[in-house]
Amino acid sequence: MTAQGLLDCSDSGSLWPQPAGHGPGFDLTAAYRSALAVRQLRMVRGEAPKGYKIGFTNRQIWPRYNVFAPIWGTVWDTTLSFCEGDGTVLLSHTCQPRIEPEAVFGMKAAPAANACLDDLFAAIEWVAPGFEVVQSHLPDWKFSAPETVADGGLHARLLDGRRQPVRAIASNAT
Repeated sequence: MTAQGLLDCSDSGSLWPQPAGHGPGFDLTAAYRSALAVRQLRMVRGEAPKGYKIGFTNRQIWPRYNVFAPIWGTVWDTTLSFCEGDGTVLLSHTCQPRIEPEAVFGMKAAPAANACLDDLFAAIEWVAPGFEVVQSHLPDWKFSAPETVADGGLHARLLDGRRQPVRAIASNAT
C-alpha cells in the first residue's frame, strides 16, 4: 500500500484493503520507510510532530501479537489532547480503538546512546499520566510487527495529563 493509501485509511478510520499489499519481504526497514513517507505527507499538509510513542514495551503481550520488540510512531498536534476539564478525546475516524494507560514524559535533552540510568533520569524534564487510544487498521487486531510500524505505531490519540517537573516528584533528581 502506498503512503497516501495508509494516510487515507488513517484519516477515514477504515480498515486497510485486504490484502494490505505488504506481502513477503515487507520487513521493519520497509515499514519504517512507509511510516516516514506518511510522516512527510502529514507535515506537508500542516500537521506538526509533537513527540513519539513507544509501543510494545510490555513483553508480556508480545506472544499475543507476535511482536517481539518495541516499535515507535509519531504523536501529532492533531492527535494530542491535554486534560483540561473533562479530558474529552474524540474517537471519530479511529479504527477499532482501544485505550491504554500511559506514562508520558518530556525530555529536556537527548541522552547519549550509551546512557546509564542516571543519565536517562537527568534527561527527563517532566512526567505526566496519560491515556493513549490505539488503533489497528487490520481486521481483529491481527498484524505483523512491520504492519504495526506502517500503521503509525498503532497511535490514534493521546490524552496528556498534568505535567509535573521531575524535580518536584523525585527526591534524587539531578
